[in-house]
Amino acid sequence: MHLFYMDESGCTGVLPTSTSNIQPIIVIAGIILEESQLHSLTIDYLNLKRRFFPGKLPVTSEFLQWVLVEIKGNEIRKYARSSIHRERSHTYSFLDEFLKLLEKYAIKIIGRLWVKGIAQPFDGKAVYTSSVQHICKYFNHYITTVNSTGFIIADSRDPALNVNVAHSIFTMKFKSSGDAIPQIIEMPSFGHSQNHVGIQIADLLCSALLFPMATCTYCLGYVHNIHVHAEHIGLKRSFGARLRSLQYMYFDEVKWQGGVTVSDIIGKKSAAAMFC
Repeated sequence: MHLFYMDESGCTGVLPTSTSNIQPIIVIAGIILEESQLHSLTIDYLNLKRRFFPGKLPVTSEFLQWVLVEIKGNEIRKYARSSIHRERSHTYSFLDEFLKLLEKYAIKIIGRLWVKGIAQPFDGKAVYTSSVQHICKYFNHYITTVNSTGFIIADSRDPALNVNVAHSIFTMKFKSSGDAIPQIIEMPSFGHSQNHVGIQIADLLCSALLFPMATCTYCLGYVHNIHVHAEHIGLKRSFGARLRSLQYMYFDEVKWQGGVTVSDIIGKKSAAAMFC
């Protein structure tokens, strides 16, 4: 069996002006992991947190308490643009080791990213739901190719939103024309990030890497607010190629599918621009 851990970064609100402090993108993405590797990945990730952030817990703390200490992606991206060299260097070293962990376990990433238009309608509920449906198709394709089954664990949001997303997947599985995602055995389950290393890793992927890389790729020169920083170009230069190689992509006889797909309303740039 394979597990897919999913999280998001950004919000579903409309961007009313170019200077409004609304997040200009939303990314919904996650990691595909073979279930048999979950234990080893968990131990390695707890060790990574303890190594880079030893002050987060007293030295007398039990090792497994480190799962309760979250290294949030939005904090990491703030330190990635710090004017203090020591903070910036520490952050880049942590992200380097984080990606080595993903590479070690041959983790694949898939997701959907939306760049909001300025002063244009944006139906956040529909965007989120359709994004999860596309991600399920990508995940189902992957586990079909490796002759496996899959289960999705997403970071819990508002209960009503969780129900809406899960129901959209329910309709995919039980529609009269047949199951569209037969290798995914159930509707998504929603967990608390403090209890799931996989969700914590998905948070770092979305908030510490994809979100800042996307904002500097698609929003610089268009959006002028607290979420768009030229300094984040350094994340693209350091980690873009490695993230690109972790994507699960496939050709469906018409076009490439999977990976992290992008809908850029502002500049019409492709996903490739984010990983250059």
